[in-house]
Amino acid sequence: MSQDEVKIYKYVLIFSGFYAVFLAAINILAHGFNIDLGSSGNIATLLGAGYGAAVKFVNDVQRAPFKKEKRILSMLCLTSSFFISLLAVLVVVPLVGGEKLTNEILEALKALSPFIWLGVAAFIGIIYYLILSFIFGWASKKYASKAVSA
Repeated sequence: MSQDEVKIYKYVLIFSGFYAVFLAAINILAHGFNIDLGSSGNIATLLGAGYGAAVKFVNDVQRAPFKKEKRILSMLCLTSSFFISLLAVLVVVPLVGGEKLTNEILEALKALSPFIWLGVAAFIGIIYYLILSFIFGWASKKYASKAVSA
């Protein structure tokens, strides 16, 4: 494989696998110990999955992602994280919380305007994208400079 022919989807799948495992593990631990993590669990999941995929990329290709690859990886991993999180909510909330919690969430969704929900999703998406961009950019370059020279 030449330096310019990196299979980006491989690393998105790696990210997705890490994200799903970390999301499940963090939520199982939080639920088991009755801990309210708020958004910190999601950020930890994103960081762990992002670094896992970035390290694998650097180890395989022996360099950090180019700018175009970084943008594509960040966007696809962001999309993946949203779908995995949505799937987790759709599956886990009814199983763990039952009908009462499901109805409470649906009522909360109905109480606010769709524009507010879109605004919240956009804000979170921007934060997540910036985190992923940092991981696939600066952090990958730092790791690559140490890993390749070692």
